[in-house]
Amino acid sequence: MSIVEIRYITPADDKMTISRIYEESWKYAYKGIIPQDYLESLPEGRWVANLENSNGGTLVCVDNGRIVGTSSFCESRFNQFKGWGEIISIYLLPDYMGRGFGKALFHSVIVELKKWVIEIFFCGFLKKT
Repeated sequence: MSIVEIRYITPADDKMTISRIYEESWKYAYKGIIPQDYLESLPEGRWVANLENSNGGTLVCVDNGRIVGTSSFCESRFNQFKGWGEIISIYLLPDYMGRGFGKALFHSVIVELKKWVIEIFFCGFLKKT
């Protein structure tokens, strides 16, 4: 039985492991949307610097001790949405997609944004046409 924990990232967490979640998720989710050459050229550790940004929050989803997903959020970075909450990202390892982990991360982010007294939320995404 899985023991799933959603919590804030800590200094003890391996940022390369979390960055790898972004990288693997991008390669899986954006296949056929973004040129394959670009996806294959994503450098290892591409998202480490973003994880060290203190302007928002980053949660990780841990399944039986393994970090399998992550979500970052903040107060909106866009002037026209001042006072809104922004979900920057929700990414999972491909084997964990479609199993409810993303939904759990999403709900946890909403709870955290509400603690910041932000009542309106938005998130952007790519749509395959």
